[in-house]
Amino acid sequence: MIEYDRQRNMNREGLRALKTKKEIEKKVVFNANGVLIQLPSRKAKEIIESNQKQLEKTIDLARYRMKENTSKLAELESNENLMTTMASFQLNSISASEIYESIEKPKQ
Repeated sequence: MIEYDRQRNMNREGLRALKTKKEIEKKVVFNANGVLIQLPSRKAKEIIESNQKQLEKTIDLARYRMKENTSKLAELESNENLMTTMASFQLNSISASEIYESIEKPKQ
């Protein structure tokens, strides 16, 4: 999970560097798993963004599995305190779009 977080941060740095470039270069040097490749800047940005989305999914899945496995371990150990704590961790985050949808729009 730590390695996924490192990759995600490196992707953020790369995207930020591409966005803050004052001169839009036609091609940039891109590091893909230790191999340096020269790509058009738009293509490099697309690759980083798709990789970022995949990493987010992978991290979310890893976090879910970690919570699930910790809950199972607490049950196997019959640790009531840990089971109570883990029950509170089973909450899922809410997205911005879900918040927006839950707020009633003012009537005009």
